Amino acid sequence: MKTQKQKVLQRAEKMGYVDNFWAFKHYILRLSAVVYELKEDGYDFEGKSGFTAGKQKKFHKNHYYYLK
Repeated sequence: MKTQKQKVLQRAEKMGYVDNFWAFKHYILRLSAVVYELKEDGYDFEGKSGFTAGKQKKFHKNHYYYLK
């Protein structure tokens, strides 16, 4: 079984980002905490809201973490 960190890292490496809606669907309720741990491990993430990232026009409640 994969840990939450492994799931998030795998998704970020595949898609280039990970977002709150995806994480919630996969029972990762504290995505920011997982991203923080990955940053502590040396990975570089940049966070943007859905509106700022251009991903969503009407909803900006989703948050995206881009893997650099």
